[in-house]
Amino acid sequence: MGTVLPGPLVSELGYELNITNEGGVGGTIRYLRNVIGLWMIQEVLREWNEQGIRVTAAQLAEQCMDTSIEGPYIDVADDKTFLAPGNMVARINAELEARGFAEETHPAQVAAIIFRSLARRYAQVIDGLKRCTGKPIERVCIVGGGVKNEALNRLTALSTGLEVVRGSSESTLIGNVAVQIGALENT
Repeated sequence: MGTVLPGPLVSELGYELNITNEGGVGGTIRYLRNVIGLWMIQEVLREWNEQGIRVTAAQLAEQCMDTSIEGPYIDVADDKTFLAPGNMVARINAELEARGFAEETHPAQVAAIIFRSLARRYAQVIDGLKRCTGKPIERVCIVGGGVKNEALNRLTALSTGLEVVRGSSESTLIGNVAVQIGALENT
């Protein structure tokens, strides 16, 4: 998650929040923070499929459409706990227990916890970006596979209080092609 700046921004707060400067298109700077994202859903799906539980990401998103922003959540603040593959449901349940919440094994409920947790994390990162840059952030632009996840997008809007704008689900591919074409034109 990030914002576009005309030049690099270096500050103690940015360092503390692990926000980085990355070169962007047209000489701009992408001031950003990596966020774990839907990796956790991919991992629980893999785990359930190995156990013979057949469910898709689209089905989980549909089942979570009415999920409240309030309820059990975990801290996905880039904790290495959730970056490695394998045993994701057990790791989620350990974090739930540490926070005083009951364990959960039902796929739709686990997905709701993940979506709620991600939306809360997005709000934290946006707050950090605003504090570092002084820029007002008025909307969250979602691109890639996340545009199809209406449950997460709705929770993101609730958690951040911002408009969620959906781009193309193929934005990564389209963006890479556009940058390559631009580079060819400048050679």
